[in-house]
Amino acid sequence: MKFDKFGKLGQLKMPDLKNSVGKLKERWKSQPGKTKKLVAAIGGGILCTAVLMAVVVGNSTGKYKVLFPGMSDTESVEVYAALQDMGVDSRIDSGGQVLVPTDQWEQLVFELNGQGYPQTAPSYDTFTSLSGFTSTEFEKKAGLIFQAQDRMQETLVRQEGIKAATVTFSVPESSSYIWDESNQQKSTGNVTVQMKPGYELTPERVSAIKHLASTSIPKLDPEDVVVIDAATGVEMPGVDDAGSEGYYSVRRLEYERAISKQIEDNVKRLLSGKYGADGVTAVATVSLNYDKMVSETKQFQAQDGTNSGVISHFDESYTLNGEVAAEGIVGEENNTDTPPTYPTVDGTGDATATDYQKNIDYEVGYILTQIEKGEPIIDEASVAVVVNDPAFDTQVEETLVQLISKAVNISPDNISVSNLQYTTQEVSSPLGTFGLSQRQLLLIGIGAVILILLIVLIIVLSARSRKRKKLAAEAQAAAEAQAAAEAERQKELDAQREIEEHKKMLRDEAEANVNAKENAITNEIREFAKENPEITAALLRSLMREEK
Repeated sequence: MKFDKFGKLGQLKMPDLKNSVGKLKERWKSQPGKTKKLVAAIGGGILCTAVLMAVVVGNSTGKYKVLFPGMSDTESVEVYAALQDMGVDSRIDSGGQVLVPTDQWEQLVFELNGQGYPQTAPSYDTFTSLSGFTSTEFEKKAGLIFQAQDRMQETLVRQEGIKAATVTFSVPESSSYIWDESNQQKSTGNVTVQMKPGYELTPERVSAIKHLASTSIPKLDPEDVVVIDAATGVEMPGVDDAGSEGYYSVRRLEYERAISKQIEDNVKRLLSGKYGADGVTAVATVSLNYDKMVSETKQFQAQDGTNSGVISHFDESYTLNGEVAAEGIVGEENNTDTPPTYPTVDGTGDATATDYQKNIDYEVGYILTQIEKGEPIIDEASVAVVVNDPAFDTQVEETLVQLISKAVNISPDNISVSNLQYTTQEVSSPLGTFGLSQRQLLLIGIGAVILILLIVLIIVLSARSRKRKKLAAEAQAAAEAQAAAEAERQKELDAQREIEEHKKMLRDEAEANVNAKENAITNEIREFAKENPEITAALLRSLMREEK
């Protein structure tokens, strides 16, 4: 029942609403153009003012942002003092949270992480409960990890010198059972950083990145975070790892890259005079040797006329029939003139040898090598060069190889020079290019087209303005001529009206004179009839008889 009443009420009000809208439209259409423009300007001004106020209010409310949510009061005071020392306009709200300017938030988070803050709260407010009745624990956990990765990537990319960053966190499943506390796994993370040209991923910056990651994920220690340089693919050490062997490996790799770049620059500087800066491409590879070698060589030579080695010891002894034969010192003459008697081949001789021994020691040459850590030396180097030479041949290649070998002190066997492939058809450059590139010519052409369009637009607008002024002048002249014609016609009408009025006046005067005579006769007859009614009646009867 109520619905019917409301429906009837709506039906009654709908025509009124339509009539009101129709009247409003008609009234708006009936307004002059100036009024419409004024109303539109006022409405636009009100809208712009509202938008400006909304922007100002939004900027004022979002000017400050909480730095590290959830810090303890003691650490909040320490962080606030550190910010004051850094000259940052920071504040502390009623809840004890440290507020910093929104535009400096990312930079301050990175710098304070390098100083070891925070220690009682994560860097981001990502680990909050996600809303939704259908979200599972796995989805919530995955969403938190993805959010933490994205936030850290945004923070790193906004740092000076960092071009791109990729962050990956691995958070293991946690257990609330007491017997599983000893088997709890730690979280791990890896960060790949790509630096801009001219910037270096220093150990201080690596330590800051590790601490930033450790404060973003629970159960993640800085030593469990791996930071990789995207240019080399090598793990970068932090400040605490600067004395490790890995640090020296990274430094060696950087030194090799520096020497390779120096060789490439020397080759380009050598050949750019002939082929131009864009006509030479060089790539060098260097292998350094950091081992310092000390060698000691000892070599023995045999006596002249002998083919045997150098004997350092000789010992020989034998017995004949149980008696010791004469012996002597090596090199000395025997002390007996009786030569020894050896048994016959078939064993039937008179003398019998019962024992024989002979020991000879020869000297052996050797090379003693001692290796010590020292300054690096180039162990092997090679360079490949590509030139832009249409007249390239074998003779030119040999000449370039010799030049490069002398310039960078590399063996010609480790130098390769090649030429770009050219088509046999010679392409002539168009006239009027003045040595400009195709991109520059395209930009100049686009600029010329835009300039021509602007000139045409200005000419069209000027012509329309002149035409509008001419039409306005013609309209004004026509209006003036029409006004003059109207004035002349009005004068003629006025003169004609005066003539008609004068004629009417004369006619009225003439009629007035005639009427006066008629009126006098009529009055006399009327008076006679009043005075002599019988005579008047008799006259009327006689007149009526005559008409019959």
